[in-house]
Amino acid sequence: MYRRLGSEESADAARTTEDRVLDGLVESDIKRAVESLPENFRIPVLLADLEGLSYQEIADILEIPIGTVMSRLHRGRKAMQKALWEFASKRGLLPENAERP
Repeated sequence: MYRRLGSEESADAARTTEDRVLDGLVESDIKRAVESLPENFRIPVLLADLEGLSYQEIADILEIPIGTVMSRLHRGRKAMQKALWEFASKRGLLPENAERP
């Protein structure tokens, strides 16, 4: 039980930091991060994260296997994370000890 509480507290602290960073980013930063993605990553990310489509729906729309959807989403989200980290870093929104994704 102690471990679980500790991990929940860590998750809450991380979420608070994440919220602060996201609040500091502006829409144009997020738009540039999305636009920086290669099309084969950008489209699945937009369909999943903005449109709320399921993996299967995305696979059907793009006519690709569901495993490919999952892979492209993972890689696209990782690339977004790196791009947003760069924007947040340039704006001084990250703690000094923040690790690069």
